[in-house]
Amino acid sequence: LLIFLLLRFLLNQYQTFVKPLKEDSLFTDFLVSHKQFDEARYELWRELYIAKQEGKPLSAYYYRIGKTFYSQQRHDDLIKFFSDNFSVFSFGSYRDSVKIVLTKSYMHKGNYQAARTSVKTLSSEASSTSEEITFLKGLIALNLLEIKDAEKLMTSISTTSTYYDKALSFRHLSTDFEGVKRRSPSLAAVSSLVLPGSGYTVADQHGTAITSL
Repeated sequence: LLIFLLLRFLLNQYQTFVKPLKEDSLFTDFLVSHKQFDEARYELWRELYIAKQEGKPLSAYYYRIGKTFYSQQRHDDLIKFFSDNFSVFSFGSYRDSVKIVLTKSYMHKGNYQAARTSVKTLSSEASSTSEEITFLKGLIALNLLEIKDAEKLMTSISTTSTYYDKALSFRHLSTDFEGVKRRSPSLAAVSSLVLPGSGYTVADQHGTAITSL
């Protein structure tokens, strides 16, 4: 009887919270994939309003709204949106995900000190994001010309990680960074090899940088 009641409870939770969000996600994902970001945000705000009326968790909706700004490379809007609504994620499962996106947006803008502050608050023990966090810390150290720290971080990335190839590329090229001053053509060129588009960021041409972050 207890097992039956538990299964019924879990099914009810799925039908109430997970299934509707999954179905709505398909439509908004379609809009985002077709670069209809304003329409996607409108749909997400509509879903958020309904979720509020029904007393459902809201963090997923706020996170996906913020991600539409990131997809548009509207980093100022993303930073303001997440900063204004960060309390929503205080106890939610999206808190670290929000901080990772914020870190990437700060990096896109060339604000590496803010990126470092953001990434420092992340838990490296989180198995699903630990390698990504380490890689981001390495890139931040790279752009701040802390070469030894960056190399140490990149070296610690596991060979099974999806970030290993990028980290390996950096380690092979790390000696080329020694003694190179900020905004130099050499640093920008090598940085672009590590992370496509990041050479623009190193050279302070943030508006034209298109990275794989």
